[in-house]
Amino acid sequence: MRQARARYSRWAIIEAASELFERKGADATGLTEICEVAGLSRGALYFHFEAKEELKAAVREHAAATIDEYESTLLHDPRPVPVAIRDFTVAMLSLLETDVVTRAGVYLGSESDDSESAHAIQRRWTRLIHDKIASVRDAESVDPGTEAGQGLAWTFSSLIMGLFGLGRFDRFWWRETTVTELWATLWPEVRLFSVRHPPTTN
Repeated sequence: MRQARARYSRWAIIEAASELFERKGADATGLTEICEVAGLSRGALYFHFEAKEELKAAVREHAAATIDEYESTLLHDPRPVPVAIRDFTVAMLSLLETDVVTRAGVYLGSESDDSESAHAIQRRWTRLIHDKIASVRDAESVDPGTEAGQGLAWTFSSLIMGLFGLGRFDRFWWRETTVTELWATLWPEVRLFSVRHPPTTN
């Protein structure tokens, strides 16, 4: 029972911090505000996190672990590359819309002042997509060892990041229909494949 309470309070603090980080920014968010939103005492917060930096790290770690699962699904998808990446994009944008902790974790990474992390998400997804292209040895018109493969990876990651940025201010850009129509305009053959949604987990 005590362990269950500890897990609940830790997650309540992470969720409350994520909501405030997204709304106000991490720098403008105080620990007292986080406690108020979580409905917990400062003692409960300090039991789990000694400083706000530790809390920010926990939010980032949750986002990274969740995104890892979606990236693994993309890498093991046997369908054509544009189709697999379309479904990865649909799933990721849906996740960002519904999971405030993942959303806040991604924002924390993308808004860092550190030049090494400012573009970390796009670099990460460019590498991911390049790895996906390279794994499809018999992909039509794609030689993973040429500049064409890298260019295609940049094209896909730029599309994803563009939708990500636009959707922060207008959720229209995160809708499944928006993504599927954009992909079908650029790669008409993807219309032959229905969108596969990742299984829902509790």
